[in-house]
Amino acid sequence: MIAFQNLFHFSTIFLLINISNFILSFMNRLTFYKPNPKNTGGAAQFNISDKNEVYVTLTRQVSWDDEKKKGTFKSENPLNSVSLKLTIFELGAIAHAITTKTTFSTVHMFQGGSTSISFKPYTKKNGEMAFGFSVIKNKEKYGIGIELSEAYVVQKFCDIAIEKVIDSGQA
Repeated sequence: MIAFQNLFHFSTIFLLINISNFILSFMNRLTFYKPNPKNTGGAAQFNISDKNEVYVTLTRQVSWDDEKKKGTFKSENPLNSVSLKLTIFELGAIAHAITTKTTFSTVHMFQGGSTSISFKPYTKKNGEMAFGFSVIKNKEKYGIGIELSEAYVVQKFCDIAIEKVIDSGQA
C-alpha cells in the first residue's frame, strides 16, 4: 500500500509539473508595472514575437494620480521607453543570474552607440533581496525592481523563450 501511495504521489507531482509547463508554454508576454508616488517607477514587458524573437521594453513612469493611487506610463516622448532584442544566450544569462543570485551585464553596440543591460541582485532597505533590471541607452537610464517571486517567473519565461527560439530553428 505504501508503494502505491508513493507512486500515486509521484504521478500527481509529475502531472502537475507537466500541466504547469504546458500552460506556461503559451505564455508569450510578461508585464510588470511598478508605479510609485515619487513618480520614479518603471514598467517592463518581455515579449516573444510571432517570429520567436524576444524583445524587452522598459518604460519610465510619467505621472502619479494621488487620488486614485495610480501611475501612468504612456507618453508621446520617445525617450520615455527603450526596447531591445535579447538573444537566447542573454536569456540564459538572465535565468542563470536569477538561479545563482549573481549579476548579468552586457552591451549592445549599434551605429556608433551602445546600450548597457544589467540584471543584478541587490538588498532592499528592509533587508530582503531583489533584482534590479536596468538599461542605459545614449546616457538615458531605464529600470525596474524585480522581487524574488517575480524573478522566478522571469526565469521561467526565459526558459520558455529559449525553448521556443530553439524549436523554431532561430537559434
